[in-house]
This record gives sequence, structure tokens and C-alpha cells, in this order.
Amino acid sequence: MKSKQTTLPAAASVQADVDSLQRGLEILRSFRAGEKSLRLSDVVARTKMPHLTVLKLLNTLTAHHFLRYLPELDRYEPDVSCFVLGHAVRASLPVLRVAGPIMQALPEELEVDVFLAARERMDMMIIEHWGARAEAAEYSPGSLAPMARSVLGRAWLWAQRPATQGEFIERIRIEGDEKEVSAIPAIYRSFEDLAERGYCFSGRDWIGERPSVATPLILNNGQEAFALSAAASNSRATEAFFRDVVAPALMDAAARIRAEMQNRPA
Repeated sequence: MKSKQTTLPAAASVQADVDSLQRGLEILRSFRAGEKSLRLSDVVARTKMPHLTVLKLLNTLTAHHFLRYLPELDRYEPDVSCFVLGHAVRASLPVLRVAGPIMQALPEELEVDVFLAARERMDMMIIEHWGARAEAAEYSPGSLAPMARSVLGRAWLWAQRPATQGEFIERIRIEGDEKEVSAIPAIYRSFEDLAERGYCFSGRDWIGERPSVATPLILNNGQEAFALSAAASNSRATEAFFRDVVAPALMDAAARIRAEMQNRPA
């Protein structure tokens, strides 16, 4: 009599591997810029996965040097494999090589902090920051700016198709906290600003009580979508200065980046 089949069918095995990979990536996503390490309970709370599942995946990621366990603190922190991957991503992004020389002049000339960001789920992830606060953890690459409450997010969202805009705004209504839901009218005001002027303005952005402007940066025939923003680095800046001086300079920089990206050798 033949024994019963005890191995998973090929398709089920592959799906199980995919599910494990997805859960592992969710754990890595729970580590954020500016946070040195996390407890097991922190990861469980952020991923909403069972305690035992998280522990097993943390052990796997630690074994492969994506994470490091700190026994004296009972915490986990990113390890060298994360560094290698992140360094490779930044080194391979053409937009960073093109944007750097163009953007570096703005902070000194206009006393602003300049950010380049891309969408990360319902947030915008800072890819690069030029300015006086470049070393501050909350502004460093990997930091997140809320989609609904930042000019970066509103500029990026405005450049998307109407169906995508509607999907994001509906998700904000359903899943967002009180601050995000209350920001929805400001999203629509920013859309009007962007349609009329090519940029949006806020007197109070995600980084605090500082005037900020942002403009979308769409590259490669719409296949890559970023946003550029400039925020005041001092408390003396006025809305008029940002609209009349900073916004035109930011949009000119975006146009130069688009032109150089379009003309660069394949």
C-alpha cells in the first residue's frame, strides 16, 4: 500500500515561499529612518502578525545578516545586508546623480531645505535632502512624509491619474487618522494650486511651522514619479517669498532635471 503524499504540491510550495518573503519584507519595512532598533513587540505591533511568526522571521533575517540581535537590550537593528542593498539602490538611481548638482545651489541661495521623495505606500519616502538640516535623522534619506499632510505627497498625488487620486483619498478617509482625514480639503486646495501654478504651497508642512512648496517630477514618460519640495530653513520666510522666488526656482530645477534625464545616454 502506497504511503500518503506528505510534501506540498509544487504550486502550494511556491506560494508558501512567496508568503514568507512578503512577511519578511513587511518586517524590514517596520524599521524606519531615525530609529536605531526595535523590540519584538514593536515589530508585532507594526506588522500585525502573530508573535511567533514575527519571532521566526526575525531569526531568519538575523541569520542572513539583514538584522542584528542585541541581547543586552533585547532589540533588533538593521545589519550589513540592509546597508548593502540600500547603498546599491541609491547608487543606481540616475535621478540622484542628475539632481544633485542642480539642487545643491538652492539651499545656499534661498535658505531652504530641499527634498526629493518617492511614494512609499501611503507616505512619501525622502530619497535625498539638501540643506542645513541634512544630518538630522527626521529629514535623512529613508524618512517618511505623510501623503495627506505634506506638499510632497500632494504634488505627487496631483500628477497621478484621477482614478489613482480617488483611490488614495478614499483610503485616507477610511484608514487615516484624524489629522490625515482633516487634511483632505487641503489636498484639493493644493490640486487647484498645482493646476493653476505648477506647484502647491503650505504654511505648515509635515516638518513643522515652516512655509513649503512642492512640484511633481515625472520622468521616463510617466514610468517614474517623484516630487521635489523646498521648506524654509528659518522663521523669517514669508508666503510671498516662497510663491514669488522659491517656487519658480524649484520648478526651474525640476525642468532642468527632466531635460537632463531625457537627454542622458541610454
